Amino acid sequence: MDQNSTNSVHEFDLKDLFLFVIGARKWLIFGASIGLILSILIYLLSPKEYTSTIKLLPSNSSSSSSSSSLLKQFSGLAGVSLGESSSGIASYQYSTIISSKSFRLSLVKNKYHLIKDSSRVVLQEYLYSELVESPINLTLDFIKSYTIGLPGTIKYWLSPPEFKEIYYDEGVIQLDIIELAVLAELNELINLEIDANGFVLITVSMPDPILAAELSNNVYLLLTKEVRELYLKDQEKQIDFLIGKKNVAYNELISAERELNNWKDSNSNLVTEKVRSIERQLTAKYNLAYDIYSTVSTELESAKIKLNENLPVMTVIDEPLIINKATYPRLLFFLVAGVFIGCFFGFAGYFILRMVHNFKKGLNE
Repeated sequence: MDQNSTNSVHEFDLKDLFLFVIGARKWLIFGASIGLILSILIYLLSPKEYTSTIKLLPSNSSSSSSSSSLLKQFSGLAGVSLGESSSGIASYQYSTIISSKSFRLSLVKNKYHLIKDSSRVVLQEYLYSELVESPINLTLDFIKSYTIGLPGTIKYWLSPPEFKEIYYDEGVIQLDIIELAVLAELNELINLEIDANGFVLITVSMPDPILAAELSNNVYLLLTKEVRELYLKDQEKQIDFLIGKKNVAYNELISAERELNNWKDSNSNLVTEKVRSIERQLTAKYNLAYDIYSTVSTELESAKIKLNENLPVMTVIDEPLIINKATYPRLLFFLVAGVFIGCFFGFAGYFILRMVHNFKKGLNE
């Protein structure tokens, strides 16, 4: 009895569901049609993107030398701290470098070739005209300004910002509105990642295939330059630090030598055990000062020699290619997404309509 009742309920539910889907077919077709049309419009308005990738093998960081370890031992005996020497810039820090504003500014100020134009164009001007002022971006920005961004738009109308000439200290970057917009776009178009084998992959997406290839190569060249400059700056600080420690060690050596010589001159005729003990102490102090000075000098000369020997090197494994096939937008993806979203909203609209209809019918009864 219960089993027959359960089967009848299931048959009733499946029948209702089937009838519901049949009743919603017009809404589904309407929603799918609207979604299809909108997806095609968005596809046509979306700027094309071409991708170029360059694969790099960064050099390994060098380890501390044995002379550095010996130097730390002597400096510990003398109560002097030499700190830790840097072994270079790790590859996981490369993404931070290419995301910096100064790095991106250097990229957008350069000129690049385009597939449709034999002349070279400045990247900043090209990106601003092709991406920042593209029809779809301007349309979306306009809709946003008068919907969720309406409070900010009203505030701008009531109190527009005043632009005054400002003088900045050295090292401070001043950007105008165009540069800010271009850098924001560029940050989305350049990607750096490190795979499981330690290779560095720089991927650039641009509206032009030649531009994408040239820019990916330029990112590699500029990244190599920045990494080397940071390495040299860090090593020069270490060299300056060692020069200071060498001067301190030299003064201590001269002081210990003078103290030992003065003691010998003033007590040359005395042969007591106390005199010998003090002389041994002064001699040991002089020998320690000499060893520290000699080790610091050796470390300094070694640091100068290795300054250029250990320059970071990034070897190109795969060169950037000019691929005249857009990677974005993908028509099939837009069509499938448009039909799916349209069907969803059509089904939801029919469901809400049926709910309202049943609610009114229940009130009338």
